[in-house]
Amino acid sequence: MKGESGVNRRPCVVVSNDKANAFTGLVTVVPMTSKEKSPIPTRVPYEGKVVHGTFLCEQVITISNERLLNFCGEVDEGTMKKIDAALCVQLELSASNSVPPPALREDPNIRVLEGERDFYKRSYFELIDRMTGRKS
Repeated sequence: MKGESGVNRRPCVVVSNDKANAFTGLVTVVPMTSKEKSPIPTRVPYEGKVVHGTFLCEQVITISNERLLNFCGEVDEGTMKKIDAALCVQLELSASNSVPPPALREDPNIRVLEGERDFYKRSYFELIDRMTGRKS
């Protein structure tokens, strides 16, 4: 459906965090469609009290929070986990390559371990380069 400004309006779920939403005036959302869609790993079917359809995690977008109109409710925790998983597929994210929270990065023990990790990683690649005759 078209809004007053001629822009398409559709249900969506906000996936950005509350602090970012409050300070930037922007929200990251996953839109929903009521049209029948083929099941792929980036799509999450949803049957809510007010809206039903499919969340299209392959269409994640950041918009001005002024474009948010009517609050329809919240998705349940199970649906949110499915949306999170679908976003991980779309964005090629995994727990192994995520950045730890700042509190963990500031811990002196973590910094020591990161230094050791980096040392061993460099040593490994230098050894591979020497064994294969490559120059880095």
